[in-house]
Amino acid sequence: MGQEDPNKVFTVQGKSVQHVKISSDSTECSIAAICVLPDRQVLVADNNTENVKLLDQQNQVSSHWSVTGRPVGMLEITPSEVAVTVNDAPKIHEVQFITVKNMQLVIGRKLQLQHTCTVHMVAVSPTGERLYITNLSINKLLTLAKDGSVLASFADPSLKALHGVHVTPAG
Repeated sequence: MGQEDPNKVFTVQGKSVQHVKISSDSTECSIAAICVLPDRQVLVADNNTENVKLLDQQNQVSSHWSVTGRPVGMLEITPSEVAVTVNDAPKIHEVQFITVKNMQLVIGRKLQLQHTCTVHMVAVSPTGERLYITNLSINKLLTLAKDGSVLASFADPSLKALHGVHVTPAG
């Protein structure tokens, strides 16, 4: 495999609008996070309706799971499992693990926290050696080693409400 260009510019090839509202949704949907698993299954975290939704190949909701609060972020853990950060002030601050099995969502363990999740989004380098983290409360992008030590910190006045981070195959 060839070396990826770390300075490659991405361009938008197209866009589309998908409707993910289900019959039990009493409010308008607000997608806080999207995760595409290696087998191309798409999960969306719906902040307003407090649901994680699994979309089929036609982008229709095939399964959903009501989480215990407002989902704010989602990250692939394994090829069939995601971690969903849930914040619902003042009481619910947790990470919920959800597995996709036979086109259904299965709830797994929950990691309950005693504090608000200030980490909003996380991306992992291709080697697994670095974590790239957006921190909403201080408007910074942090780069951490696997042991949690800070390798780099980036802040800029224009970085407000950092809601996403992505790592290319080049790292």
